[in-house]
Amino acid sequence: MSPNHPAFILHTSGSTGAPKFVEFSHVSFLFNSHMLFCDTHGFLNDEIIFSTSTFGWIDSYQITTYGNLARGGSSIIHEKIYTDSSHPEFIWKVASRHNVRCLETEPAQFVAIKNFDPEGKIFNELPFNKNFIVHSSGAKLIPSLLSWL
Repeated sequence: MSPNHPAFILHTSGSTGAPKFVEFSHVSFLFNSHMLFCDTHGFLNDEIIFSTSTFGWIDSYQITTYGNLARGGSSIIHEKIYTDSSHPEFIWKVASRHNVRCLETEPAQFVAIKNFDPEGKIFNELPFNKNFIVHSSGAKLIPSLLSWL
């Protein structure tokens, strides 16, 4: 298989007009993932990302898998935590224990965390990387949630 062989075809919903099909080759997807990971988000080599997003979101797995791993980083993936019996506190403990630099999740997860810990006490009590980044995918963050973060 060549690097230009199609990796996948993305079908848009057509919300801005007619639905479209976009073909991604392996090399273009890996290159774009790498550039998004490094240039847009400022990640370095050996970064650790913790993702709790639905793995099917293209922006989620593009960052947590391809972009991160292409630079030699590590990804901790635990899908759909907010529907688990786990407490949202689990997220902060995993992030702290593994010196995670970026938490990549969905807005619904942040709502669950905020409801469990509205004052952010758990987050403030744990030793986090000073350059901790939050990345949300899949849906828009509502302004009140964004200001809470």
